[in-house]
Amino acid sequence: MPIMKIKNVEDLRRERKRLKAELAESEANLKDHWEYAKEQLNPVRTAGRFIGNAMVHKNDGVIDKTMRLAIDKILKGLVLSKSGWITRTIVSYMVKNMSSNMLAEKRPELLNKIKGFIHQARNVTNNKARHYDRSTAGQVNF
Repeated sequence: MPIMKIKNVEDLRRERKRLKAELAESEANLKDHWEYAKEQLNPVRTAGRFIGNAMVHKNDGVIDKTMRLAIDKILKGLVLSKSGWITRTIVSYMVKNMSSNMLAEKRPELLNKIKGFIHQARNVTNNKARHYDRSTAGQVNF
């Protein structure tokens, strides 16, 4: 729309209102385009995250090293034993990194499960230790 000459305050108000409406329309249009672009790039981001998790590991603790060693032995010794050395090396590297990253992300949940098992085992052994049976108390010879 061509710019019109503003002659009075009423023209100024109308032009200002028109420009605000045009700005709101442009913002909505930009927002729609942005959402469409994000939606189109979602598979690329997913693939990038997968490749990133396969190439880099985030943790270097005892549990992580033990898990990486076990995965290495299982994959190279059993699953990929008849594969070539390049395949064994690459697949083992990627699986170890992915599992390491998954362990780093799920660490709190894993630790809570371990704490629960230990707590449950303590309760079972403590309850057995406190149990007193009168029927066998008289049979003990010292």
